Parts: sequence; C-alpha cells; structure tokens
Amino acid sequence: MLSVCIAAGAEVYRVDGANGSDDNDGVNAPFKTIARALDSLGLSDTLVLTRMDEPYRESLHLSVGGTAALPLIVEGG
Repeated sequence: MLSVCIAAGAEVYRVDGANGSDDNDGVNAPFKTIARALDSLGLSDTLVLTRMDEPYRESLHLSVGGTAALPLIVEGG
C-alpha cells in the first residue's frame, strides 16, 4: 500500500504508462506519459509513477521545483 502525505492545496498526479491516457487529468485518472504529467506539476505537488513490466523510457526535465517546506515529490516506478 502506497501512502502519500501532501500539503494542503497540493495535487497528487499519477502516470500509468500501460493504462493511462494523456487526455486524462492525472488526478482522477492517470496520464500515460511522464512528459504530460510534468506539464501539470506545480509547487509541492506529488508525481506517482505506476510500476510497469517495462521501464519508463522518458527523462525527467523539471521546470518547477519545491522548497524545504513544500517539496516536489516523485515516487514509484
């Protein structure tokens, strides 16, 4: 079981490379690609990568960050 602690107002975005869609919002239904998720991330958000049989073949190029009090978190995979 994955437990994620988030700051008030922060979102948890999910990526599922096998079953997601980049037409989804990433919160209620997962994105397919990490790139699409990165376009949505804001300060103190969390990105959760769903484990797949194959590795994700994308790079993380973050244009948003966090602070000590409001970190940007990437988990899973």
